[in-house]
Amino acid sequence: MLEELESLCRGRARIQVRDIDTREEWIKSFGKVVPVLYSGEEEICRFHLERQAVLDEMSRDESS
Repeated sequence: MLEELESLCRGRARIQVRDIDTREEWIKSFGKVVPVLYSGEEEICRFHLERQAVLDEMSRDESS
């Protein structure tokens, strides 16, 4: 997912990778639900990159 996301977002959005194993609350929240992609507090997709959902989110951010 990360490679696809990087190419899709290059020059348009900042990506921050977080390892859920580094925080107990993330382990409890996500368990085996990884990878997962968020924009702020909103979940965009999990397991597989949903290109259109990412593009829609970037469009929303650009128009704000």
